[in-house]
Amino acid sequence: AAAAPPSVALGEGYSVVKLRGLPFNATPEMVVQFFGGFELPMGAAGVHMVLGPNGRPNGEAFVEFGTEEAADAAMVKDRQTLGSRCAAAAQFGAQFWRAIRRNSDRTSLTPSALPSAGTSSCSGRRPSR
Repeated sequence: AAAAPPSVALGEGYSVVKLRGLPFNATPEMVVQFFGGFELPMGAAGVHMVLGPNGRPNGEAFVEFGTEEAADAAMVKDRQTLGSRCAAAAQFGAQFWRAIRRNSDRTSLTPSALPSAGTSSCSGRRPSR
């Protein structure tokens, strides 16, 4: 009998992309579809919706990619439309995500400890820094 596949463990080179400007009704599954064609080793389980003070999604999410290269490639989705909204993307490395995990549980991220991804703009111009 074949052994059950091991749970996916992200290696040292994994990377995280933060999305901003998501529709408030966006789900992890919608985010996985948005990144269709890119390697998301944990699927919807690797999509972490940020919750506002009311406990509801606030339009931001963190998405785990298996490698920095996969996250780099996925940045082509920056300023693309998800649902009716324009999603701005910013990339963070594994070190950032480990720090976030130490300071909160994975299912209820709150904006206070999270970095900004700039402003959401689908106009073709990147926000000035």
